[in-house]
Amino acid sequence: MSDPHTWVSPHASIQFLDFATNKTIPIWTLEKEPGWGLSLAHDGKSIVYVQNEFAESNLMLVKNFR
Repeated sequence: MSDPHTWVSPHASIQFLDFATNKTIPIWTLEKEPGWGLSLAHDGKSIVYVQNEFAESNLMLVKNFR
């Protein structure tokens, strides 16, 4: 079995770090790359995060705008 600190997943994941053993335990693998933001719910039972559906930018040039 490989060292969990060197294992690389093609997807981002949420992991639990056990400070006593210094080992990580995978909790959830995200289907898509996470966006900006991660939060723990007040009850401590849920994690809320942003997941981008697509990456897109719009650039618009408007001449003679008044």
